[in-house]
Amino acid sequence: MNGLVLGSGAALGYAHIGVLKILEKEGIEFDFIVGCSIGSLIGALYASGMSAYEIEHLALSLKPTKLLRLVMPSRPSQALLNSSRIRTFLEEIIPKKTFEELKKPLAIVATSLLTGKIETFTSGELLPAIMASISIPIIFQPVKIGDKFYVDGGVISPLPVRIARILQPEARILAVDLTSSDKHKIKAEHKEKISIYESALYSVILMQIELSEREKHLADLVLTPKLNEFEFYEFYRQEEIIKKGEEEALKNLEKIRKIFS
Repeated sequence: MNGLVLGSGAALGYAHIGVLKILEKEGIEFDFIVGCSIGSLIGALYASGMSAYEIEHLALSLKPTKLLRLVMPSRPSQALLNSSRIRTFLEEIIPKKTFEELKKPLAIVATSLLTGKIETFTSGELLPAIMASISIPIIFQPVKIGDKFYVDGGVISPLPVRIARILQPEARILAVDLTSSDKHKIKAEHKEKISIYESALYSVILMQIELSEREKHLADLVLTPKLNEFEFYEFYRQEEIIKKGEEEALKNLEKIRKIFS
């Protein structure tokens, strides 16, 4: 059994699409997917039956003007950005509404503010789980599911290989890590002033870098696309980031074939 873990990384998540394109071209199948943050969204699209090329087409259709319309400022007391437009957009693009409708098993991770622990969603409504998993603290409001509030899964487990191992202990696991290439790239020292938005985002990045390292050894293979030149908020650089995912998968293609074919 093969499992695929798609890690967090905001705009860097486009690299997941590049990896999926190569895996699909090689005919390498995965029996289940575990996604965190942007990885939960890409994972949901793929698990719903969309091909990697269809997901790429969707990503490339997001022009800068459309991206700007998706992000509406919120009241400062709640969060920096209002997620309502993003939620509406996701409702439009995700073909399936529940986990049970998906063509492949999918697990989405989010962080519970009540327990301070990672929680895994594998059944019920799909959209609330994705919204919870992508809700970066301070940037977006926490998402309420049932009687609990949740934030980005990356707060606890940006590369949820441990969850994949719990779900399927004997599976062969391929993980795509988007944070490791960022180790030497935090650009705060090159700026005269840092915004609240950048401060919050960079803080999350630094935390996720260390957290990812703790789970990588649990995977059979970890892909780390070279993304040093990109920022986590550069959602308008789809084509370039997708290409980096393809390059990383191609570089490791013999290993991928040996382990997962």
